[in-house]
Amino acid sequence: FINAANPDVFISNGGATVTVNGKSIYEATLSAETTDTILSMCKKYTHSDITAEAIDGYYCNFVPNDPDRRAASKYSDFSCFHKPVYKITAELENPDWAAHIAHVCPECATYQFSGENWHRFASKEARKENAMRILADHLNLDQSSIAAFGDDINDLEMLRNAGMGIAVANAIPQVKQSADHITDSNDEDGVARFIAKHILLSSDIH
Repeated sequence: FINAANPDVFISNGGATVTVNGKSIYEATLSAETTDTILSMCKKYTHSDITAEAIDGYYCNFVPNDPDRRAASKYSDFSCFHKPVYKITAELENPDWAAHIAHVCPECATYQFSGENWHRFASKEARKENAMRILADHLNLDQSSIAAFGDDINDLEMLRNAGMGIAVANAIPQVKQSADHITDSNDEDGVARFIAKHILLSSDIH
């Protein structure tokens, strides 16, 4: 998708990477040692799905249902996975397990995706609001000139710090309450519609 869109700027992996004109200007990874610890503890707590996004690709211990995701992924049972990663996600039934893992790994932060048993583990510096600030500084922009879109808990601070924070209609209540505007849901191309109408000054979307 990124290659097809060919954007000048993009933030990915939940704020762990910032790329400008094809050049990385910021990366926040978990060390190989911390990655080993998190994966070992996740495997101890669950036999469910685990993913890891490393510098050299996207790994998972299952075969994704989505064809595009399946084609872009690499299989691993995570038994010998000693490398830095941008993030790890794991399906953990008990949120206390995720909290304990984060406590054992002080460089790591975690949160639970809303309405799911999936938990994300990443560097404490891998935050969308942090990436937005770094990008703004790099481009000599004031954050008040930035519009940001979001739907989940990890978008809250980014929306609050942006000049205009926009929530999609299917966002969690906290995000919609913090947003300046609410657009259509992501299933209804809400972000594209808002950009076309309010930024490109056209409501005609093709």
